[in-house]
Amino acid sequence: MQQATETTERAVMESVAPQACGCGGGGGAPAAPPAWVYCIGNLRPAFSSLSLEKAFGQAVGASGTDVPDFALEYQILSQAENLYLTKQMCWVMAIDGGGNSACTDAYLVKARSYRELYGMLAGIQPNETEAGKRFDVMIGPRGPMAPPAMCAGLQLPLVVCNQLYSFTRDEFVAAVAAKIAGSDVPVNDIDSLFSAMLALTDNAGETDEHRAVNYLTLRYPDIYIMAGNMLGHGSGPYLLGGVYTLDGIVAKPAPVQGARRIIDVIFHYRSRSAPATVSWYCEVDTTGQFPFLVRPISRYFAQS
Repeated sequence: MQQATETTERAVMESVAPQACGCGGGGGAPAAPPAWVYCIGNLRPAFSSLSLEKAFGQAVGASGTDVPDFALEYQILSQAENLYLTKQMCWVMAIDGGGNSACTDAYLVKARSYRELYGMLAGIQPNETEAGKRFDVMIGPRGPMAPPAMCAGLQLPLVVCNQLYSFTRDEFVAAVAAKIAGSDVPVNDIDSLFSAMLALTDNAGETDEHRAVNYLTLRYPDIYIMAGNMLGHGSGPYLLGGVYTLDGIVAKPAPVQGARRIIDVIFHYRSRSAPATVSWYCEVDTTGQFPFLVRPISRYFAQS
């Protein structure tokens, strides 16, 4: 059974491995470019089989641990003698549905190496006051649907994790505040925009538009200066002398496209005191695995 599982895992890894370009000498059609995932969610371990669940129970009994239930998985799986259990667990990435929607299981995650596996394990380290506020960021290529035998019948798209990092909400807001300290933007303004970015519906981090939004959320602190300035707070280049409410965030392909895929992410604001609207936008290149900024925040004027 273990040999069959390892064979399946090897086939999955090969299915999402970078392919040859097919540009000469091969005689075949060029391989399709991989589909990249850049998502923000919550990663959790799950038992791949009943036998693994029983083995975990035996490890719990042998450890004699008295930690609370919410800390049990980390306590057992983080022990060196239980690494074999950690490796055979399924790792499920759940994504917030946005608004009032519940989290939805989106991907089964396979670690590229032990380094990523240890990162996945560290991400479930509990903190009694922050346990429900952790976020996991995963980047990697998307593969096929998982076969039923891989995770006790759970069939989700597979993603090979090339990069993973985790943080709590408070840690993220504090880190952004430190980066933009000179702007004097209040922490509450940072937290508010972070919530708005995460609330975009059905953002599984797979489409170019959603990957661009997630990149800006995590890697472009200037959007948080903009958010504070639009509320009339702090100092920065986006102060307009009024107070504006965020009215929506839209991501769409840029009007002019070349060989690379460019996404416009537009922030729409409306005045709280007058019938006026203001929009800002950024351009993000989503061609490769790691998106990057093409155009910094600029005023956006809709084309007629």
